[in-house]
Amino acid sequence: MKRFVSGVLTGWFVLGITVLAQRLASETVVPPQILVDNEKVKVVRWRLQPGEGSLPIRTHWITSM
Repeated sequence: MKRFVSGVLTGWFVLGITVLAQRLASETVVPPQILVDNEKVKVVRWRLQPGEGSLPIRTHWITSM
């Protein structure tokens, strides 16, 4: 029983930390400026202040060859 209660409390703690981290990360993301968007390429400019971050860091989408 003690293991069950400690497991439930640990789960709630981890969930709370995860939600808090997501909210803090979403506040630092700057909206991108789309420079080119066509069938073959999409170019996006991100302007970040020192210490700010972006999520995701890098993405590669291959739709067709």
